[in-house]
Amino acid sequence: MINKTLKPVIFFTLLIFTSCSDDDCTEAPTEPVAEQCDIPNASFDNFSTITEGSVTYDLPDEWTESNALAFLRGSTGNGFFNKYEGSDASNGLALKLKRSHHPDGNTIESFQKGYIHYACNQIPKKLKGRYKFRGAGDFGTYPEITDTLRVVVKFSSSTNQVSMRELELSDGRSEEMSGNVKILDITSETDIFQDFELDFTEFIDQSSDLVSIHLILKQGRFADAGIPLSFNFANAVIDDLEFEY
Repeated sequence: MINKTLKPVIFFTLLIFTSCSDDDCTEAPTEPVAEQCDIPNASFDNFSTITEGSVTYDLPDEWTESNALAFLRGSTGNGFFNKYEGSDASNGLALKLKRSHHPDGNTIESFQKGYIHYACNQIPKKLKGRYKFRGAGDFGTYPEITDTLRVVVKFSSSTNQVSMRELELSDGRSEEMSGNVKILDITSETDIFQDFELDFTEFIDQSSDLVSIHLILKQGRFADAGIPLSFNFANAVIDDLEFEY
């Protein structure tokens, strides 16, 4: 089931933001041209291997893992973005999203995320892609909890750029977004790749200089289910992102 109603769960986000203070804005990519609207590393075929001391991990080229929510990366190698290898992925590779936990058993955050932000001056009709997803409830530990995979897409102008807070810390809730934005929440688990899409036809006649795509996994509310905060995790796999014109 794909549910477009916003709720605290796991998610993807594709954002273009419309306002921020001068000291809170990212630098705008220069000279946007139509071909730049193609999503960089959209099928996640390209990864770079990072080594920090004795820790080694892979990150997808062009994409950014939120540093604020991945503070175990340098000490344990665990983080949100991971390389997925499998025969069901395009060219054998895809992007695995992993919401992890503290070694002491507590969850790191109620959500974790990553994103891409680049120049795009032509709003597409749709974003298409494929996903697999397993939430905490699907692993059998906490069936009362509904996690969410969220995808958000937002288009904005070079004079009103996305802020670093929005890129690094926003969980994609509608109350944090404004302007030309679409949000997709996915809560149904599947071990087989399924298609998803976001429709932007209502924005086609509007101008755009920038786009950001956010991929988010959000934990369900344990308090709502009467369960104390404790060990749990969730993951998803993303592949074959594409803007359709």
